Amino acid sequence: AALIGYFVLSRFLSRQRARQIFIILAVLILLGMAITPFSILNVPTLQIVLLEVMHVVLGGALVYYLVRA
Repeated sequence: AALIGYFVLSRFLSRQRARQIFIILAVLILLGMAITPFSILNVPTLQIVLLEVMHVVLGGALVYYLVRA
């Protein structure tokens, strides 16, 4: 979905503006997704922390490489 979103933004906007909007949207979505794992019942805290770390690392790498490509 991120690849399609970036492609659509880069088709209609300048490259710099598309990057700016994409990064802002990606950060907002990543922050929004950070809240939901805490609503899962009967899950160890370590598992939630590892899930959050995984999302931050993967999301950060995806945003970095999509914008640089």
